[in-house]
Amino acid sequence: MMWPFRAPYPVLHECLVNLKGGKTAFRGAVWRRRDGFLVLKRAVQLLDEGRPVKRPLDGELVIPEGNIEFLQVLG
Repeated sequence: MMWPFRAPYPVLHECLVNLKGGKTAFRGAVWRRRDGFLVLKRAVQLLDEGRPVKRPLDGELVIPEGNIEFLQVLG
């Protein structure tokens, strides 16, 4: 994924992150982008294999940027 934002945007913003394939999605605060990875805090899984879920995740969620289809800033 080409990162279209300049620092610090959208860091520290609530975002919706959809992974490639459209079957997995997360919501969380973008904490940082580092070495090709996006780190979310307070992450909640919204889609699991295409099924709606609302599953809070413990700790930080680290997502390889190459797996991200799109990112939507929510707030």
